[in-house]
Amino acid sequence: MKVLRSVLAGIFTGIITIILFVFGISLNFKYTITDTIGEVVKKGITDNIVNIVSEHSEMAVGEIRTEVDKVFTDNPKVKEMIEHCFNKAMDILNGKNITNLNLQNDIETIINENQPKLEKIGINISEEDKQKILDFVSSEDFNNKFNEVVDKIKGNVPNEALKVFDILNFFMSQKFRIILMCTFVVLLILIALLKKSFYKWLTNLAIATIINGILYSIIFGIADWLLKSKEDLNISLSNFTQYGYIMLIVGILSIILNIVINKICKKRTIKKQIKTEEKSNEYIDEKK
Repeated sequence: MKVLRSVLAGIFTGIITIILFVFGISLNFKYTITDTIGEVVKKGITDNIVNIVSEHSEMAVGEIRTEVDKVFTDNPKVKEMIEHCFNKAMDILNGKNITNLNLQNDIETIINENQPKLEKIGINISEEDKQKILDFVSSEDFNNKFNEVVDKIKGNVPNEALKVFDILNFFMSQKFRIILMCTFVVLLILIALLKKSFYKWLTNLAIATIINGILYSIIFGIADWLLKSKEDLNISLSNFTQYGYIMLIVGILSIILNIVINKICKKRTIKKQIKTEEKSNEYIDEKK
C-alpha cells in the first residue's frame, strides 16, 4: 500500500510539472506578443506626436519625448488599445486580412484626456496637430508597419501552431488558466492525503517547480538569445525566463520550508516522547 501511495504521488508530481509548464506558456505567450506589438505601435505613435509638436514648440525634442512617453506609460486607455492591437494580430495570424487597426478613437481619447496636463508643461497640441496624428494612425504606412511585425512573428511560429490558433486562443484564456490552477491545487491536496502529512507535499512541489525553473531558464534563455541575434526581429522572451526564475525561487523556498517544518515537528515529537517517558517513570516509581 505504501508503494502504491508513493507511485501515485510520483505520477501526480509529474502531472503538476506539466501543468506548471503549460501554465507558464499560456501566461507569457500573450504578454510576449503584446509587448512586441505594443512597443511598435507606441513608438510609431509617440514618434509622430513628438515630430508634429516639436515643429512649433519651444521645448527641446528630448523633453517633449519624455513627457509624451509618460502619457503612454501605465495608461489604462493605452493598455486597452494594445489589447485591441493584440486581438487584431491574432486575427491576422488566423489568416484574416486586416488593413486598418482603427485606433483613431483611442488616440483621440488619450490626447483629450492628457491635453490639460501637457499644456501645463508647455506642450500644446492644436486641433490641426491632432488631425495630423489621427491621419497618421489611419495611414497605410503605419498599418503596414503593424502588419510587418505580425508577419515576422508569424514567420517564427511553426506552421502546425498556425493551424490551431483557435485552440491557442483558448489556451491563452483566463478560463484555461483557472482550470489549470484548480487541477494543480486538487493534485497537491491528493498528494498531501497520500503522504498523510500537512507539509510533505512541499517536496513534490519543489521537484515540479525546480524542473520547470531549469527548463524555462535554459530553453527560453537560449531562444531569447537567438531571437535577439536577429536584428530585424524585436521579440523578447524575458517573460518566460523570469517565470523560470520564479519557479526556481518557489522550489528552493519549498525545500527550505519543508526542512524547517520537519525539524519543528521532530522536536515536538522528541519533547512528547520525553514527557511520556517521564510520566511512565513517575508511574513506575509510585507503584514501587
